[in-house]
Amino acid sequence: MIDLSTLKSSDQNEAQALKSVNTPFVCLIPVGSWILGYPELVENMSRWRFLASEMFFTRFPQSAESMTHYLLSHAIQNPRNILFMVSDESKKFLGHLGLKNIVGSIGEVDFVMKNPDVSSPRSMQNAISTLVNFAENELGITELTLEVISTNKPALNLYAKQGFVIEANHHLLRVTDGVLTNHVKVSKGLANVNYTSVTMKLKIQESEI
Repeated sequence: MIDLSTLKSSDQNEAQALKSVNTPFVCLIPVGSWILGYPELVENMSRWRFLASEMFFTRFPQSAESMTHYLLSHAIQNPRNILFMVSDESKKFLGHLGLKNIVGSIGEVDFVMKNPDVSSPRSMQNAISTLVNFAENELGITELTLEVISTNKPALNLYAKQGFVIEANHHLLRVTDGVLTNHVKVSKGLANVNYTSVTMKLKIQESEI
């Protein structure tokens, strides 16, 4: 089993990248403290999230500072989470994705974002496939879950192609406190939005039979 902390190198060039076996080629680069030395990339990641803010359950004002805090607390310093930048053969960043709340043989897919400035069909699909292979072969994970907002049809289709199936559909209460917006799972009668949280699950061993 790989210790996630060993993947979070302080140097991008020394990071143990994961490479896809399918075309188009993608490379998953583990995010460590090296990313803080690339302020333009951090700024771009903040902009990507801003443009797709309606697809997130947690919404807050985007800036390089807030993205830096997010990267530190959720990816770099959290021992149960790992984030990967997705790049192509020319080392252009196509987006990012990762795993969180890894406990034993269970984990969650999260941090998934496509670079809106780049058109690269099937690249994120190959990135998800590479991530699943890593989770199984290097971390011993046999079950992955994820949460998707029901209005994000492209994401739902992307995960379905990878073998994820819908496990549940939760009604939501949107709660805003100042500049921060969150969503809480509630019964249908308490919901105040017309979209839901879709839980999808992949049982890796079963998906390979």
